Amino acid sequence: MIGASINQVAGTQRPVMVQQWSDFAALGSEWDALLAASGSGSAFLAWDWIESWRSVHGGATTPCVIVCRDQDGALSGIAPLVRLRRSMASRVVRIIRFMGDVGEDSNNLDIITRAGQEEVVADRVLSTLDSSRSAWDVLELRHIPVESSVLRHLLEGVAQRGWVAHRRDKPHLVLLLPDTWGEFLARLSTNTRWRLRRNATLLAGMGPLVTRVCEQRSDFPGYLDTLFALHEKRWALRGQKQSAEDRARRRLYEQLAPRLLGSNQLDVTMLEVGGRPVAAQLGLRYGDTYYAHQSAFDPAYARYSPSVALAGDIIRRLIADGVRRYDFLHGEEPYKLRWLPRSTAYAHITIVRRGSAGERYLRAARAADAMRARVRTRFPDLWNRLRDVRDSLRGSRP
Repeated sequence: MIGASINQVAGTQRPVMVQQWSDFAALGSEWDALLAASGSGSAFLAWDWIESWRSVHGGATTPCVIVCRDQDGALSGIAPLVRLRRSMASRVVRIIRFMGDVGEDSNNLDIITRAGQEEVVADRVLSTLDSSRSAWDVLELRHIPVESSVLRHLLEGVAQRGWVAHRRDKPHLVLLLPDTWGEFLARLSTNTRWRLRRNATLLAGMGPLVTRVCEQRSDFPGYLDTLFALHEKRWALRGQKQSAEDRARRRLYEQLAPRLLGSNQLDVTMLEVGGRPVAAQLGLRYGDTYYAHQSAFDPAYARYSPSVALAGDIIRRLIADGVRRYDFLHGEEPYKLRWLPRSTAYAHITIVRRGSAGERYLRAARAADAMRARVRTRFPDLWNRLRDVRDSLRGSRP
């Protein structure tokens, strides 16, 4: 049934691999309902994010979305996958990834299943991939929260089929928010509380300190201009220009705005000193979680940590709104650790079949991981400097 249309299989239990974007669009009416009934709820798996991502990056990929239904035709699981091609050693490697895992924009990715159907859906997804093995070389599933209720069943299914899996976990920090701002402040270190007060006082001494939240769609372009203008100032300090990744991310935000602004799911906040923007942050909301997606600040104010001041204002507002999780996404940079978050991880899994063309790709991935580990162990100062440069260029450090 690979490549069959969605309507042809309604009412059956056989999974379908959707390989045309036109067929994929038909899933929109059911997608978010399944996500809400799953244990994988995430802003990066919601239909509006997925569709916005598709409009920017879809042309570089081919959908291979695996759809599972129960006997009544109700949706029980979706593996939101795409296929892309990468050149390696004079040959083309066909890689299957999660939709969203192109462009470094998405985290908290997963196979979406109705609660209680995780084992069944994981098995069906792997069986479908097995039956279409001629279409792929590498299954590269990244950014899966280690708490995922599907992850264990997925790994067990891979082992049962005799496939080879290479897993590495990457840091992921989450801040659990209390009921009140006072409780939140009380659990921070004395030094952090002092820094928050001191920097806010110093900034306010330069002019009125105002936090603005974008509430109207008509205001969004101006806020977005500010976010990227602040980010580009940091590029300029290094004699570099805006990257292609930044341009694509801006287009993604522009696609999101008409879908999410006004529904409390897209949060764009700016900090001004004397009418001058000094920091900005864009975040997403899903359920009781806020995802800090991109922040930037004016390097001229770096000594006052304006992004930290802005994050504090955002957290205070989120607590008042009943949000209970502030997700820092990937990485464990020092500025995140100041807030005393809970440490967890994302699982990155590379899966290949024994004897397949993907084994060379897997060997390269393992070699790269081993090299990173040696550099981190033998040259920790160099490793930290390289990491800081990477995070700075991504705009993830305040």
